[in-house]
Amino acid sequence: MKSKNSLIYYILIALIILCPIMPDGLSIKGLHKIPASGDIMLFILIIVFLVSIFRSKDSFIYNIRNFFNDLMGISLTTLLAIMVISITYAVDRSTARNESARFLSFVILYFIVKYNIDKEKLKGLITAYMVIFTGINLYGIFQKITGYGLLQGYTMGNSNVLRINATFDNQNSFAAFLIIGVFPVIMMIIRSKRLYKKSIYSILFIVTLCNIYFAGSRNSFLALIVGGVIVSLLYSWYFLAALGGITVIAFIIPSVRGRVLQIAVGDEGRIQIWRTALKMIENHPIFGVGNGNFIQLYDSYVAKYKYLAYKNYSHYPTHNSYLKIESELGIIGGLSFISIIVNALIKIKKVIVNIHDKEINLFYIGFLASVVAFLFMNLFENLFFVPSVIVYFWIFLAAADGLLFSER
Repeated sequence: MKSKNSLIYYILIALIILCPIMPDGLSIKGLHKIPASGDIMLFILIIVFLVSIFRSKDSFIYNIRNFFNDLMGISLTTLLAIMVISITYAVDRSTARNESARFLSFVILYFIVKYNIDKEKLKGLITAYMVIFTGINLYGIFQKITGYGLLQGYTMGNSNVLRINATFDNQNSFAAFLIIGVFPVIMMIIRSKRLYKKSIYSILFIVTLCNIYFAGSRNSFLALIVGGVIVSLLYSWYFLAALGGITVIAFIIPSVRGRVLQIAVGDEGRIQIWRTALKMIENHPIFGVGNGNFIQLYDSYVAKYKYLAYKNYSHYPTHNSYLKIESELGIIGGLSFISIIVNALIKIKKVIVNIHDKEINLFYIGFLASVVAFLFMNLFENLFFVPSVIVYFWIFLAAADGLLFSER
């Protein structure tokens, strides 16, 4: 049963637009740190939603029952439950509480979007997303030209050229943000009937490719290929020809070729970190070490198992979302996470097959390609736990689930 609350819709619009503008908050001298803009809007959204429950209790009860009868709802709740339970045995309980609270906010966001967004509102969310995606891309070009806000010490390969990060605190997070949007942009080019719209989206696509290159994330280079193959399978084999051309051109560029070949020959640092994660899994296979506690235990593990040490790495993340979940939350957490991913792919595919609105259909073809590419990137990074990136995954996945719910 869909709830009709326009205020929730407009807050979602604001969340989509504001989330990457100030993703890490703002520290002003003499004042407390201003929270991240996305966190502020998500907090407001949840408060408004909780208040709205009192106005439509019957609808809420119906939706709750539906949520817990759906495998996605069960998987989300199970993962959240093991996160909360892990607080009791985590070495750093504060970190475990914070990461569990973060995931709880995304579960609530998922519920809100699923039961409040219909086709027309979804189109509004897509438009808002394209607006902010364009804005962040333009800022990326501005940063490349001016050097404003570049993070020092992160260069393209062995050169002295700094990688761009736009508004994000990490170049790989920026690249993941771009990957999530690039394939929907491609499908927008196909959808647009008017020449000026095709031209605008084509320019946006080219700018996005440039920013992916300037961000210098080798994982995003490969993710582009993965996503391109998915689009070819879902829409047209002609994309393979274009993909092949882009791949050949990319490998001609020395910095791109060098970054990608680093993966091919292996990254010793990441391999050592993954071995540490596997050791934690071996020692704590059932429940894991506690939500968010891999980083907290990393130093003690490399001190105990000398062969896991690498240079002077300290408090290092897993650089793999799947190993993070398994090492921190054990087998139950790992299976729940896999269930969420599998269900996500199934639901998006069902929208593509069953929803015949062309705009929505094409968007989700692109979104499915982006999700697969994003999941690939998580083999090398913890991008599933970057709020300003993953929020778009949850919003558009929940909207897809909501469309399927409405069509029953």
